Amino acid sequence: MPAGDLNRLKTAILYGADAVYAGTPDMSLRTQSAFSFEDLSEGIAFAHARGKRVYLTLNLFAHNRDVEKLPSFLETIRKMRPDGVIVSDLGVFQYLKEHAPELELHVSTQANVVSWLTVNSWHKQGADLCVMAREVSFDELSEIRDRCPDIRLETFVHGAMCMTYSGRCLLSNYMAERGANQGSCAHSCRWKYNLKVTRPDGSVGTVEINDTNMNEFSFFLEEEFRPGELYPIEEDERGSYILNSRDLNLMPQLKQYLDLGIDSLKVEGRNKSEYYGAVVARAYRAAIDAYYRDPDSFDSLPFERELATIPSRGYTSGFHSGRLENTGHNFDHGGSLSAFEYGGFIREWREDALVVEVKNRLLPGDVLEFLPPGEVEVVRLRLYEFESAESG
Repeated sequence: MPAGDLNRLKTAILYGADAVYAGTPDMSLRTQSAFSFEDLSEGIAFAHARGKRVYLTLNLFAHNRDVEKLPSFLETIRKMRPDGVIVSDLGVFQYLKEHAPELELHVSTQANVVSWLTVNSWHKQGADLCVMAREVSFDELSEIRDRCPDIRLETFVHGAMCMTYSGRCLLSNYMAERGANQGSCAHSCRWKYNLKVTRPDGSVGTVEINDTNMNEFSFFLEEEFRPGELYPIEEDERGSYILNSRDLNLMPQLKQYLDLGIDSLKVEGRNKSEYYGAVVARAYRAAIDAYYRDPDSFDSLPFERELATIPSRGYTSGFHSGRLENTGHNFDHGGSLSAFEYGGFIREWREDALVVEVKNRLLPGDVLEFLPPGEVEVVRLRLYEFESAESG
C-alpha cells in the first residue's frame, strides 16, 4: 500500500497491508510526500513492531545535481533500516549496490520492465524484486513468472493509470514546466478542457461539427484556468488521443494473479486519503485471505462492491488482456465516481464518545458506516447528535 504521510502509513498497516512504500519529498517521485525523516523512522518502527515492511522510494531519474546528494541521502537511509529501496535509474541502482550492498533493491515500475529478458537482466545485476510496468498483460506476466522463478515479481492491481507509458509523459513539462520523472507531475491529463475551433481568418469559437464541415477547421483544447492558451488536437490513422484514463481495478481478476504465484500486489495512491488506504487495504487483505482459505470457491464480488465505495474515475482492467479496451478511458469527465463520502477519521475513544476528525459535512440523521480493521463487514450507525470536542 502507498503512504503519503505517517498517519496513512499507520492506517495501511492497521487495515491489512503486508508492506507500505513511502518516500521523502527529495530524491523520489513523491514530491507531495508529507514525510520527514523522523516520521519515516517512526513509521518503520511502527511497521516492524507488527511484523510488516516499509520500502523507501529512490525512484527519480537522476540528473547531475541529484547525484551530488546521493552520499548524504544514503547515509540517512542506512540509519532507518528500511526493508528495501525502490529504484528506477540504473546509475542509482549501481551506486547503491556498490556503497550499500546490505540494502534490498527493488526495480521501480518507472523502469518500464515489460519482458522476461529485462527481468533476468536486473536479476543478474542484483535486483531482489521487479515491479512490472502497467503495460504488461497477464499472458506476458505468466511467461515472465515461468522464465524468472528466482526473483520476486510485483504487479499493480489498483489505482490511477497514467495516460502515457508508465509515467513517461511530457504533457506536464510542456504545459506546466513540471517534470513528471522528477516527481513534479501536474497531472495535466486530469484537467478539464473545452473544445475550441479556429476559422481560416483566425477567429476562435465553438461550432457544431458534422461530416460536411469537419475538414474546414483545426481543433484545439483550452484548459479551464488558461483561457486563450490553445493546444492542438490531432488525429491520425489510429484515431485521436484521449487523455483521461479510468482507474485500475483487478479485483475481478485477482484469483488469476494469486494462482500464478505473484509475490506482491501493489496499489497506487500516494496522495489519497486515509479512507482510500483503509478501504482498499481491507478489501484486498480480506480477498487474499478468502482465496487462501478456499481457492476453488473464491468469489471476488463482495470485495468488488467494497471498492465501489471509494472515489474513482470509474474502473478498468488496464492492460490485463493485452490492450486497453474501450472502457479504459472516461470520455465524459475526470471527476470522482462514488455514492459514498469520507465522513471522518476516529482519532480517540473517550468514555462513551468517539472523537472524530470530520472530513465531510455531517448532519443529524446521517447514516455512518464504520470500517473496523480486520473486518470485511461495516458497522452502521445513525447519527443523532454530536458536539464540538473543542468547545463542548
